[in-house]
Amino acid sequence: MLITNKNNFVFLIVFFIKLIFIISLVPSIQEIWFVDFIKNSIYEPSLDPWSNYLMQSGDPLGFPYGPIMFLTFIPISLLFKFMGNPFGMEDYFIGIGFRLTLLLFDLISFIVLSKLLKNKTKEIIFFYWLSPLIFFVTYIYGQLDIIPTTVVLIAYYLLSKNEFRNSGCFFGLAVATKLSFALILPFPIIYLWQNKRLSRGIKPFLNSLFFILILFVITPITSFGYRAMVLSTPEKASLLWLNFQLTENLKIFILPFVFFIILYLVWRIKRSNFTFLTSITGLVFLISTLMMPPSPGWYLWALPFLIVYQINTDINGKLLISLFTTLPILIIFPNDYFSELKILDQSFNYNTSINNVNESIIYTIFISLGVLIGIRLYRETIQNNDYYKLNKKAFTIGITGGPSSGKTILKEAIADLIGDHSLLFIRENDYYKWIKNPLQKQSNQSLNLKSNDLLKLNSDLELILNKNTINRKTINSSFSQYQNMKYFEKDFIVVTGYNVFLPDALNKLFNIKIFLEPDIELNENWLKAKNKLNIGFKNYEGLKNIKKYFDLYSQQNKSADIIFSLSYVNKDILSYKKTQNLPLKMNVFLKDGIYAENLSKALISICGVKLNLNISNINFSANLSIEGDIWAEDIKFVASRLIPNLDEIIDSEPKWQSNIIGLMQLIILMQIAYVMKYKIKN
Repeated sequence: MLITNKNNFVFLIVFFIKLIFIISLVPSIQEIWFVDFIKNSIYEPSLDPWSNYLMQSGDPLGFPYGPIMFLTFIPISLLFKFMGNPFGMEDYFIGIGFRLTLLLFDLISFIVLSKLLKNKTKEIIFFYWLSPLIFFVTYIYGQLDIIPTTVVLIAYYLLSKNEFRNSGCFFGLAVATKLSFALILPFPIIYLWQNKRLSRGIKPFLNSLFFILILFVITPITSFGYRAMVLSTPEKASLLWLNFQLTENLKIFILPFVFFIILYLVWRIKRSNFTFLTSITGLVFLISTLMMPPSPGWYLWALPFLIVYQINTDINGKLLISLFTTLPILIIFPNDYFSELKILDQSFNYNTSINNVNESIIYTIFISLGVLIGIRLYRETIQNNDYYKLNKKAFTIGITGGPSSGKTILKEAIADLIGDHSLLFIRENDYYKWIKNPLQKQSNQSLNLKSNDLLKLNSDLELILNKNTINRKTINSSFSQYQNMKYFEKDFIVVTGYNVFLPDALNKLFNIKIFLEPDIELNENWLKAKNKLNIGFKNYEGLKNIKKYFDLYSQQNKSADIIFSLSYVNKDILSYKKTQNLPLKMNVFLKDGIYAENLSKALISICGVKLNLNISNINFSANLSIEGDIWAEDIKFVASRLIPNLDEIIDSEPKWQSNIIGLMQLIILMQIAYVMKYKIKN
């Protein structure tokens, strides 16, 4: 249920108050301009309502909106026109239908916010539904900006659900509703372009966006009335209102200047997530309204995004935004040309007694609050954003283990979740010192530390992390075909090998270090299976190499953040059973066991596994023993419950595995989320 019984009473009370205002109050701006245009379109139907309105001696300022806004108001207004016929009050009922449309979009905004901010219904009612700014702008002053604001909010919601085609459609509808909303179009486009996991969505997004823009923004230009009322509206001059005079004939327009700086900085960030996108949008809307002449409706543009921030910030931020959204009611509305309204055919003017000096002081405070909110919005939701931290360097995962210990299997499982387009894979095997032809490699060379150029591996990895590979001619020959920097610009890097945790310098480059330690029987069977699958691959000393590796290099597990120890559930049946499908159990060591208890509870309650958990009283490390069959869908559900912002880490179409491999996927994702939030510094 969207609204709980506890909040139902407040919601309904405010709903009925808004309904009473809709029925009894007529804002003068609607009576003089907007409703007059709609009435003319109803009484004198035309395919070109703007030209028709001007030919009827209508005010060119009467309806500076495109066909989408027009079509939005017609249905309910027309319905109420027929309802008013028996009473001879068609015009009054058209106005009621017009204002009910605004209430409908107000409700839709509430619902969309509730979907974006799950389990925050109480806060949404308090900060959005009870917002004095929305109430005054929409139901007393009578502006229409709640409609494009709602449409763009729907567009962002659909984008968060990876519904790219529908999202592009609604972004186009938002611009077609109010042309000023074209200001934010570059940001969702950059967001899709930057995020490799969403790259498949850029084409359907742009196709639907341009289709709507051509149909509802470009095509109506053939109408002289549309050009006069919509494209020639005085509002467009507001974008250039704040300027710096250089000479008598030369100015610098501040808003476009600031906008292009923000656009450039967002483009340079290279990696972003949905939280970052909505925060940037709110910041751009906020800055825009502060740099344009005071207008009641424009303050609604940023409000939904500010409310998202207000709900999640501390008490100081909540108070700042509450004060910021209240001050315009005191200093802007009462002195506006349309600060007159009708209540039951009685005219009222709601002016205040604030003089010009005090009004200027209050407006200065208002602008100061807006700047403070912008700074807090940037610092708390952009600069401290977990995914924003990946902007400087990719997230690196090191995987080590002996021969046929499952390194490639685990790497592919990670790629199934993150996506190959977001993952760069580097192998220690590509860094032999004296043999360049892979077909000539001998089995024992992999384990010979002297045969591997770990210094070069360390140097290349550091260059890639610092984005300097394009200038590096000596980068490893395995990458020689990829001299384009774009190849190396990945969000995640996985490095595998036998010895990658031994050098201290290389060890420090990994955000997560994983050690694979299969039981000797399991390891031998994997090696035999690998020999059968690889024709021409002969590893006569493979079994000796397994034991040799653990004798020489198993101390690397001391550096590991995660150790996966795999074994058969029942070794007694190995002699007479095929080993391919035998059930496995896994022991997991977590160097930091901070999330081990939550993981254990979820696996037991949701997946029904057999699990034992031990947490060290000395260093808080955790050991988990897990066995049992687990479906991929159960692992996916557990991940959605335990990992905040999971969708911003994994691919838009992730492939979840079942059983042991799926558990490894889950644990690695939890470790990624933990490291990104608490270990990586800006």
